[in-house]
Amino acid sequence: FDTWRSKEEFLTVAPKLSSLRTPVIVAADPNRVPGRDFDVVPKIEYADARALVNDDYDDVVRSYDALPGNRKSLAAAVVNTLGVKAEPGIFRLRYRAPHPGATAENVGKQLIGEGWTLLDESDPQRGQAVAASDAIIQIEAEEFAAGEYLSVAVYDRGGERYPKINESLDFFAFRHKPRYALVEVAPVVPQRTEPGRAPARPVIDESQPHRYVYMIRDLGAKRQPAILITFGSAIIFVILCWLLHRRDLMLRENVSGERMPARA
Repeated sequence: FDTWRSKEEFLTVAPKLSSLRTPVIVAADPNRVPGRDFDVVPKIEYADARALVNDDYDDVVRSYDALPGNRKSLAAAVVNTLGVKAEPGIFRLRYRAPHPGATAENVGKQLIGEGWTLLDESDPQRGQAVAASDAIIQIEAEEFAAGEYLSVAVYDRGGERYPKINESLDFFAFRHKPRYALVEVAPVVPQRTEPGRAPARPVIDESQPHRYVYMIRDLGAKRQPAILITFGSAIIFVILCWLLHRRDLMLRENVSGERMPARA
């Protein structure tokens, strides 16, 4: 049996299970605790719902914990109930091979649960993050070339400005918290190009795991040259204005003053 989804379902199933003489084993989600997350029947033995094989994948098991718990596997619970002594390790819990698509999907849900925001494709900040990640992937890391991957998702977190009273009164919010961006990159299947034919639509390679580019938004290196040029130009402008003003004062004094007689 699987665990019940609601209190009403438990009240319907529990009397039927209590009347059975045969042992009953319930395959329960290892992340849920009997008696805390769902109601229990005393005569039921609870087993781990994870699979025994590790040569396949399942989208469901991806959300389970990475380490096995204290609960027995379903097969081990059945053997124990029948009173059969099995060799140690035969019914040991194993994990199925992770599926890249399911793993990426669960990672996205985990990021949103941790406070990250999934940016829409029309958001300008998404385009800026993708452009920055392209430079890292293609130039700095040299992991992929252009056209060998797709940026499938962009997550954003942080950047709150302060101090401010509310969202409308933020005139003095000159400071801000660090802002982070996370770009999810998926490799694509290599496709053959033919002369005179439009390029085929890129297809994500499901056999390869997704990559993630973790970045912090820092425009200081880009703004610093412009600020130095601005201050330098302002200083030169002030000095030239002062020299012109000094020249005008000297010229005015020489023109208005009495001429000194020349010596013979």
